This record gives sequence, structure tokens and C-alpha cells, in this order.
Amino acid sequence: MSCLSDEARDLAFRKILFYLGVLRKHIVSIDEENYRITVSDSPPNMPGEKVSVEIIVGSSWVRIYAVALEDLGLEELNMDAIGVLAGILRLQDEYMEFSFALGKEGELVIKQDIHIGALTLDVFEEEYEAILAAYERFSTKIAPLIREAKKLSAERMVEIW
Repeated sequence: MSCLSDEARDLAFRKILFYLGVLRKHIVSIDEENYRITVSDSPPNMPGEKVSVEIIVGSSWVRIYAVALEDLGLEELNMDAIGVLAGILRLQDEYMEFSFALGKEGELVIKQDIHIGALTLDVFEEEYEAILAAYERFSTKIAPLIREAKKLSAERMVEIW
């Protein structure tokens, strides 16, 4: 990594800490060595629910993410996993602010990425709030159905959302 990249990464990290202060977010931990910040926040319409929002500053990108479902349970879904994954991909297409990924441990993650050069307060706030909005919609509409039925077609997921 070049010296310029290191400076840009340091600046992005400091900007994010400043933005979180301006937005009055509750910072739980700051790992300066690994450029990681953990925030505890409540999704819209879920005041009693707390979500851990993780922010990682890379050399060129900032990733903001939250775990939507600890264990998607794809092995339990068998062939229905295709329908669930297709539904999630279709939702991602319909709602531009929703971006899902499957973590290494099988967890479903909601994520947003911002290029360091585009990191402004309004961009950061919009991407951060999109995480909470997607978490709320997923938690209230989709996760209960996955947990109960472990069966859901792509069409049904889009219909529910």
C-alpha cells in the first residue's frame, strides 16, 4: 500500500468517526489498527431492537454492514434454497438501497460499499440508513417466514416485500 493510500485510509477513518458523532450514533468500539468501528443502532420502527453495524475502512472502499440473519440455514432449505436466494437477489434488484451477501459462516449480511473518494456526510448517512432500513424490512417480513417454513419462493418474497 502506498503512503498516499495510507493517508487516504486514515482520513476516511477520521471522517467516519466525525460523521458518526454528527449523526449522534452510539459507537461501541473503535479499532484504529484494523480500521474498524462498531455502532449499536435501532432500525426504523424497531425502537427496542439493537443492531450491530460494522464499518470497515479498506484501502479504497468503506464497507458498512450488519448481519440480517445469523444462520440462513441453506442446508435445511435443500432445493428451496434456490428460491430463497433468487428472491433475495430479486429484492436486491428492486430496491437499489438493499445489498445482500452471504458470509463465510452462512450468515446473511446486509452491506453497502462507498468508494473513499465519494465519502461525504450525505453519502455516508444514506448508505448507513439503508442498512437499517433493509434490516428492518428483512427482520419483520422475511426472516420470520424463513424461520417458520424454511420454504419461500422468489415470487412470494418479492410479493411480501
